[in-house]
Amino acid sequence: NIGIATIKTASADLLAQVAIAHTPVSDIDWERAFLFCAFGAVYLGAFQYWYQVNIFKKVFDVDKFTSQSWGDKLKDTEGLKS
Repeated sequence: NIGIATIKTASADLLAQVAIAHTPVSDIDWERAFLFCAFGAVYLGAFQYWYQVNIFKKVFDVDKFTSQSWGDKLKDTEGLKS
């Protein structure tokens, strides 16, 4: 998850610089790109993963649904809705 978030965020910034702002590739702001890369790794990758796994587990009753077999999950319409 950290790798995907890092690559996605860095790619989005590079796309914004080149395609939207029409910055030539030779003039890319690499400091800005590395800041977006770090943001993607630390916040979107590590913190959001920790938050969604640990906090959501306490807020929502996920153990009941996640411990079921795939067949039971597909039959559990209430669990699929939440």
